[in-house]
Amino acid sequence: MKDENMKLKLWPAILMLLPAVALAKPAPRGEEIVYFSAPPAGSEIGYRASQGGQTIVELVPRGQTVQNWERMVTLQTFAGNTRSVSDFRRAVSDGWRSACPGGNTINLSEGQENGYPFAFWQMSCEHNPQSGRPEYTWIKAMRGERALYVAQYAFRHLPSRADLTDAARRLRGMSLCDTRPGRARQHPCGRR
Repeated sequence: MKDENMKLKLWPAILMLLPAVALAKPAPRGEEIVYFSAPPAGSEIGYRASQGGQTIVELVPRGQTVQNWERMVTLQTFAGNTRSVSDFRRAVSDGWRSACPGGNTINLSEGQENGYPFAFWQMSCEHNPQSGRPEYTWIKAMRGERALYVAQYAFRHLPSRADLTDAARRLRGMSLCDTRPGRARQHPCGRR
């Protein structure tokens, strides 16, 4: 029950921060809406910022910080960004390999969900020079008409099968829809 109360307290803050973001609630009329899955139990906001159409929320386990974490969930919105998900994936992957000698990226899936382009990929770094620790990250990006939406699950340890299953389930739960006239039929809400 305590974790449920935490979710109820945590998510309104995130929903207020990310414009047109929702969690399994009725879709407002006239908006493009991204749905993110509920955060892992025990998560709290470690960092949040919004400037120039870009919004970021970083969630870490209770008692950890964005500087010293074992697991981090990052949600981002890039309003007005016109970069394709393929270009975004390539740019992020290139930056990863530059920052981590020997770093690896794998494109897991790319295509369309509910009429929107998406990309899903994995990045690994056995020794991140910044932290001195390994880092394994899974990212899903969706290209809306108004913004690029990104969800990321990162671990500073080799994740267990349960960790991977949970992260993949939550990333698969990310979806995008539109309630604006003329768009709702192409990108209906509620088909999850």
